[in-house]
Formats: sequence, C-alpha cells, structure tokens
Amino acid sequence: MSGGADATAELILAAGLLSLLPAVSRAEPQPTHVTTDTFTLGVTPDDYSAFSADRLAVLPDGARFVEGSGCSSSACPYYLMKVDPAGTLAWAAPLADLFSTEVTGLAADAAGEAFVSYTDFSNSARPRALVVKYSASGAAVSTAELATDATGGDGYPFSAGVGVDASRGRVYAADSFYSAAQSQNTFAVAAFDTSLSPAGSPRVYDPGFTGGIVAAGDRQSDGSAYLHRATPSGFGDPFRFDGFDDVPTPMAVDPGGSLYLADYDPVTGAPAVLKVDASNAPAWDAPGPYLDLPDAYAPGAVAAASADSFDLAAVSYDATPNPVVLLHYEAAPA
Repeated sequence: MSGGADATAELILAAGLLSLLPAVSRAEPQPTHVTTDTFTLGVTPDDYSAFSADRLAVLPDGARFVEGSGCSSSACPYYLMKVDPAGTLAWAAPLADLFSTEVTGLAADAAGEAFVSYTDFSNSARPRALVVKYSASGAAVSTAELATDATGGDGYPFSAGVGVDASRGRVYAADSFYSAAQSQNTFAVAAFDTSLSPAGSPRVYDPGFTGGIVAAGDRQSDGSAYLHRATPSGFGDPFRFDGFDDVPTPMAVDPGGSLYLADYDPVTGAPAVLKVDASNAPAWDAPGPYLDLPDAYAPGAVAAASADSFDLAAVSYDATPNPVVLLHYEAAPA
C-alpha cells in the first residue's frame, strides 16, 4: 500500500505547487466551424428544457455523449444523451435527481459505453461516491461505490471524476475525503475494469495510467485556478490560467497535449473556447486566442478527439424548450 500512498501524496502535492507564466508564442489560426446539430431532449414522459451541457465525450467513430441538467413539467434530472456518428439522436435518458446528487464526470469507451460519476446526497448523513456504467443502448448496467480507506471512516468520499483508459481496459474514478490523519481533504484514484469490478488495489494511483481524468482545482486565493492532467508517469504539473473570470471548466486534453477550455471571453463577454498548447501558450493566432460563440449559447462542454478538431456542447436560448447544440470545429488552413 506504500506505493499507493506515495502516489496519492504526489497527487496532493501537485495540486498546490506550480503555476506557469503565460507564454507568448502562438502559431495556429482559429479552427473552422463545420457542423451544428441541435437536439430537444425528448425523455419520457415529456420534453426537457436543458439548463446546461456540462460534459462531452467523443468516440473515435464520431459518436458523442453529452451530460447536463434540465427540467420538464414532471422532473428536474441530470440527463445523458448519445448522438450517433451521422448526427442523429440515438437516445436520451434521465440520470439522478438534480437536487439530491452532483454529477462530476463523464467518460466513454470505444465500445460505445458511457461511465458517469456522481455524489449521491439523498441520505444527507451518508453521501455516496458512485460510478455508473451505461450500455451502448442507454441502459444502466453496473454501479461501483467508492469507499474511504480507514475502517470507521475519515469522512465519506465525494466523487471527483471518472476517466477511461481504453488501451488497458481500465476505468479510473477519483474521489476526495477528509483525512483526520492529515487534517486536510485528500484525493484518491480507484481502478476498475470495464464492468466496474475492482482492478488491482482499491484507491491506489496506478503508475500505468495513460490519461483520461482532467480536473479543475478550487479557485485559489490569488484569483486563479489550477488545472491538472494525467500523463503516463502520473498527474502532470498544474497549469494556472488567469484569463477567465471564474474556474475554467469544462475542459479537455487532445492527443497532442493541448488543453481546451470553455467559458466566457474576458474581453467581449461572449461564450468562448480557448486552446492552450502543451507549453502553456495560447495556441490560436488569428483573429485571436479566444474563439467566440453566438451570445445565444450558454458555454458548455468541450471534447477533443484529435489534435486537429474539437467538439463543443452548448445550450441554445433561441428555442423553447431549450435544446442542446453540438458544434464541430476543424483546423483552419494555415
């Protein structure tokens, strides 16, 4: 267990140490908008008006999963929807209740299955950190619950995200809990196989993990936010960004190591996307580092399946009920 403790300590240490200075070189023109797909959430018994499109996962074949929240005349749930590669809605399903849970992560594997992580607060005396697997057809097929290491508990765990390492058939779930021994909140990562059975020692950081979980730290006292990404050797150095007015989530990392953030352009106030390359430099050159979206869109989740394209999920306020909008961008000609 000592290896897991050391790795967890490194993860904690990484969360507060390094802030990188803004870099100056930029080389890429902004990407070109290619397609727009708009979907009303037709979830039985009636349509949902989307509040948010919080998370997005893109599969190699072009299928996309979107997780967010919304309300209808009968319920206010989180939702999960799948869009097939042709751009048509495959299915939409309600997840947990919006007022008794907090969804923290979405990931997908190459088989077209989705994994959603959340904290269940329905029993306020005993919150639970859960990961649920959804089949390619939208059925919830298995659930894993994360638990604290110490018998008797150091406080109940709170979900902090989920990621998939398809090459190794692993699902990684992150959680936080209060450690009395360390007198602070502690983060841990648990490994599962794709059926959500434990794989290896529970709550141990696996050195072979090749990426998937991307998390944002709490807003720091100096007004910036620390972002963390996973690398083959562990969680990489935190990146600090001052460009956005609030914690810049959602975010994504492409295979080339560039980081994408969705929030508001600090100059125009428009919903926008920012790409930062692996050296921590803004990547887009013209017309500017921020790619602005229509003002009618609430900024949502971003996903990057390649270094040359990315997808964005947003909510449109131009229709009722508010639909989810999926935008696809590809690298502009140099």
